[in-house]
Amino acid sequence: ATSKEKYRLPFEPLVTGFQYGKFNDVSAAELITESTAAVLVEPIQGEGGIFPATPEFIKAIRSKCDETGSLLILDCIQVGFMRTGDLFGYESLKVKPDIVSLAKALANGFPIGAILTTDKLANSFQPGAHGTTFGGNPVSCAAANAVLDEITNLQFQTMFTERSEYLWKQLKANISTHPKIKDLRGRGMMIGIEFKDHMEFYFQKLREQNVLVTKILPQTFRVLPPLNTSFEEIDFFVENFLKALSYDADQK
Repeated sequence: ATSKEKYRLPFEPLVTGFQYGKFNDVSAAELITESTAAVLVEPIQGEGGIFPATPEFIKAIRSKCDETGSLLILDCIQVGFMRTGDLFGYESLKVKPDIVSLAKALANGFPIGAILTTDKLANSFQPGAHGTTFGGNPVSCAAANAVLDEITNLQFQTMFTERSEYLWKQLKANISTHPKIKDLRGRGMMIGIEFKDHMEFYFQKLREQNVLVTKILPQTFRVLPPLNTSFEEIDFFVENFLKALSYDADQK
């Protein structure tokens, strides 16, 4: 939470009542006061560019929330359910949030949304206090139970670890040092690849080679492979990414 005068936004927020702080700036914690109801943070920014939160930043926010009585809400909608290698994407940060928001991967894409809270907060949330279109209907909950059975299986977790480590090994060896690439960041199977220039050109080249990525920020691709992606698919991705990079954007 900060003032727009200090960190001016490129857009007008849709939800009023929020102030915005600079991500990974520990001094932003000083903007939390006794009148702050809650602080909402992504453990890894998704649409914001695949920037992981630093442990120092999250711990400073947690400490200030404890001091002021404010709630810490961690948005794990994109980073939940093994996407980063943890069941919930905040676990490696070693903090305990008051509320965790969940959706998407909870039911493997089937419409559902949920929150987790501390026991103290859960006791204040009674049946009928909240209604939602994508709440706990029987079909969605059956899908969620099936997902949880699968991803909490040790065999699945071992498979994910082996393949995500292999993916990062290939990306670091072949992509991160390429002269057209500015930065490679993320965790697990949540990856941001930032270009120095001409991102749109390479986006189209990848599509021609049957590789789908999404565009976030002016020069960044977001790569979200299936959690059960194969070694062959990883090799296909890296091979075709390098092929796309071999084209000269200026020459077309």
